[in-house]
Amino acid sequence: MDFKKIMPKLPHLFREVMDRKLKEKGINVPFPMFLMRLTEKEGVTLSELGNELMFDKAHISRTVAMFEEEGLVEKQPDANDKRILRLYVTPKGRGVAKVIREIHDNMNEMLLNGVSKEDLEVCGKVLKQIYHNLIKETEKKDGLCLNYSNDSNLTRY
Repeated sequence: MDFKKIMPKLPHLFREVMDRKLKEKGINVPFPMFLMRLTEKEGVTLSELGNELMFDKAHISRTVAMFEEEGLVEKQPDANDKRILRLYVTPKGRGVAKVIREIHDNMNEMLLNGVSKEDLEVCGKVLKQIYHNLIKETEKKDGLCLNYSNDSNLTRY
């Protein structure tokens, strides 16, 4: 299977395996990476989190509402400006995020099993170039770029 055929399949397969492993642990959370990332960015606003995760405001709002209903996150007013709401993970959310992190880390180990360090470095360079090519394309369309050009978005999820 060549690169052009396999690349689009990877996110779906990853999500399918991740969801199965989470269900085995009794966790049924939409967008598990979202919760995991929020534990690393406590106190962010909805728009800051949207930029970080590359989701639009409506998607972020719906997901946060679902997480609030499940008792995983809570909104609190900013200390200096009560109009601003900041997001915090609850103790229950931290427990779920910890399991998500463990499964995610184990999956990354499994994914890279048998891949040499050299191949991984080449793959990383190729994927980073693809990422930057997509960034350039989003910047051509007014209003579609949500601060994607920040390389911190390439950090570990």
